[in-house]
This record gives sequence, C-alpha cells and structure tokens, in this order.
Amino acid sequence: MMKFFQSSEIRPHLHITGYGRLSDEKIKNLGYTHAVDVTNVYKIHSKKGVKYFNVNIDDSVTTEISEYFNDAAYFIQDAVDGGGKVLVFCRHGMSRSVTICIMYLVIKEHMTLKDAFIEIHKVRPFIEPNIGFWKQMIEYEIKIRGEASVNIVLTEEKNPTPDVYLFTNSISNVTVQ
Repeated sequence: MMKFFQSSEIRPHLHITGYGRLSDEKIKNLGYTHAVDVTNVYKIHSKKGVKYFNVNIDDSVTTEISEYFNDAAYFIQDAVDGGGKVLVFCRHGMSRSVTICIMYLVIKEHMTLKDAFIEIHKVRPFIEPNIGFWKQMIEYEIKIRGEASVNIVLTEEKNPTPDVYLFTNSISNVTVQ
C-alpha cells in the first residue's frame, strides 16, 4: 500500500502520488508550489504557499474527466513557466491523477497518448486509468491529431483494455474492438 503514497517524478517540475496523509503543510514542505487535487473529497485548502487546481471527480468509467484536460494542462504549464513545482494527486495515484498527467504531456509536450502513458509507466509501473478515462483520452487525441496512438482491444475474457498495456504488461489473446 505504501507504493501508492510515494511520489513519482514525471519531470523535475511534475510529480504524481496518492494522497495518503498529504496536507497543505506537507505539500509545501516538500517544495511544491502548486498542486492538482484530483480527488472526490471536498477540502478547503489553506493555500499557504501552495496554489491549487481542484478536479472534484469520482474514479468511475462514467465520469467526464475530459472537460478538465485543457485547464489542468494550462495550470501545470503556468506553474512550470513561473519556476514552480507541481504535485498531482488522487486517492492512489493510479487513475485520475495519471490521466491528468498523461494529458498534460499530450497537450503541452505534444507527445502521443501511447508515448505519454509509457513514459509515466516507467516511473510508476502500477498506473491504470479506468477504461472510461482511456476512451476520453483517445477521443481527445483523435480530435487534435486526427488519429489515435492507443486503441481499445478485448482480452480473452472480453474485457476492453487499452492496447498500450501490451507493451507494458503481459496480456495475450486480444482482439481489436
């Protein structure tokens, strides 16, 4: 369980974690100037030295996260441009916060969705955005690039799964959906 609450460095200025025992004071003491809170727990942050962007959503396949992609990416980029350091967190640092970080790399660093996922997976190998978030990320990539670098495939158990998992896990017997 501790792995979820350890910070993973995506970039020197961008880290991801699960919230665990995070507090405004701890975030500030760790050197973060900005935080993206992607939890569904309503909090009033003290904002003492830390600027927050709140994405108050559930980790559900029916949750609309795509409406936050651009605003979150711009918040992170503005922090970076101002010399800041950003911590993005959700409950375990596996799905919601990962989705926001992937889309930051897609939007601001012009990476493909596949490359962004693989890059974050290298430093946080247990990431797994839910399938609803994947579908929204794929739709967004098609909108801005004209094609998708990740497709949804079916496992032998007929579960929809992003094909990028084929490069990072040992999934076999899949068919393109």
